[in-house]
Amino acid sequence: MTALTPTQEQEACLDHFAAARSLAIQALAGTGKSSTLCMIAEATPKPVQFVAFNKAVIGDIGPKLPSNATASTMHSLAFRAVGRRFADRLNGERMSSDRLARLLGVGPFHYRAQGVDAVLQPAKLASLAIQSATSFCYSADPEPSTRHVPKVEGIDWADESGRRTWENNHRLASHLLPFVHKVWEDWQDSHGGLPYRHDAYVKVWEQTSPVIPAEVVLYDEAQDANGVFVSILRQQTGRQLVIVGDRYQQLYSWRGSISSFDLFDLDASAWLTQSFRFGDAIAEAGNAVLGVLGAEVEIRGTSSIPSTVEAVARPDCELYRSNAGAVTALLEHQKAGRSVHMVGSAGQDVVRFARASEELEQRGRTSHPDLACFTTWNQVIEYVQVDPLGSELKLMVRLVQSYGADVIIKALDRMPAESAAEVIVSTAHQSKGRQWPTVKLGGDFAVPSEDAAGEWRLLYVAATRPQLTLDTTMCEPLLDLRHADGGNDDVEHAELIVGDALVDGTIQPAP
Repeated sequence: MTALTPTQEQEACLDHFAAARSLAIQALAGTGKSSTLCMIAEATPKPVQFVAFNKAVIGDIGPKLPSNATASTMHSLAFRAVGRRFADRLNGERMSSDRLARLLGVGPFHYRAQGVDAVLQPAKLASLAIQSATSFCYSADPEPSTRHVPKVEGIDWADESGRRTWENNHRLASHLLPFVHKVWEDWQDSHGGLPYRHDAYVKVWEQTSPVIPAEVVLYDEAQDANGVFVSILRQQTGRQLVIVGDRYQQLYSWRGSISSFDLFDLDASAWLTQSFRFGDAIAEAGNAVLGVLGAEVEIRGTSSIPSTVEAVARPDCELYRSNAGAVTALLEHQKAGRSVHMVGSAGQDVVRFARASEELEQRGRTSHPDLACFTTWNQVIEYVQVDPLGSELKLMVRLVQSYGADVIIKALDRMPAESAAEVIVSTAHQSKGRQWPTVKLGGDFAVPSEDAAGEWRLLYVAATRPQLTLDTTMCEPLLDLRHADGGNDDVEHAELIVGDALVDGTIQPAP
């Protein structure tokens, strides 16, 4: 049970809830979201179900909730409702892509790129069919379609003008669709033979008019809901719904997540803007980014917290935009003799890429999705240098070239636990929901022209992780940005110097 005195903003949330209104609460960084949700649960004798995607969020808030409230992931609710009948499948053995291809009956896909005939082998296509079916399971769509098939790098090259037709990818999507349907049919069968995943039974549940057993549903992290979660929540008619999140912390649109605030027919909305994490100086830095994003409110720091924006010799945590940036920092700290820990699963992604690069060099093929269409490592190097789409892999390729796959793998294998490390490194994505006394931003933050709003949101998350000191010295040259040419879809003109908390920005709607 909470023993806190609610702020005026929290009182407004409680008043809306007491009036039996469905409610959207937009909670900026560090503004007491969890305590507000606990207050709401305590304000009613009705059964309350708190729902989130992340197990860590459930583990954090669960013990704080009153006895009438239960905290569960959406996956655990789905498992109780329908997932138990698929339990045996979840423990099934791993299956090679070659075997998957045989079970699905997938044949090779022939295409022509840069005047050369090429082929994607059945194993790669089977892997793509599984990825496509998974993408469908993230959506609210009634059945799989070609839009769920991911783009494959390296099969459509841009011409000299930089124009790309995606012709081969369109053909590939049509070729794959029957196999995607075959995967989905298998995943609906408790006796199916393909490898199974938790997202499948969530989708099965979503298509059965699901019922969440409570009178009040509190849904957290609404800015990163995926389509299937939104569909499940929208079907909870007759229940009081409170959705909570921060639209400016939406980071996972690339994997199907959406900011769901505008997708519900709610009675009221409220803001939490008073941050209890940091003081005024860091609040100003956060507001610098929120200004570029066109936020309608500003975050307010707690004036009694003596936060600063200045250089820190030994920060508690260093945050980077990319996996490659974080691993580079880890390697440099290890080289200097410091014990360093990398947060979350990003290191595992880098290890998989490094091992795939070794496999490609030694065997001429790999099943890694980013490298499966190449037969030599030199082709990968050429691709990231020549093809504009290859820029997505450039940092990872440079990391492997600079340090060697073996060095990277060993470095990540011998990390100490976070509690035993002298310094922590993390990507900004993995830092979400975390905080440290002092945080230094890495030098790989940038705002490219393709998804400027997403990059600004990532920067907002990173800049609001510290409690006492934010160090922007490594990235200020990259954050002093001017887009006066109008070439950016989201930000036509923006200037940001986080260290001085100065912003002059105008958001323009995408054409």
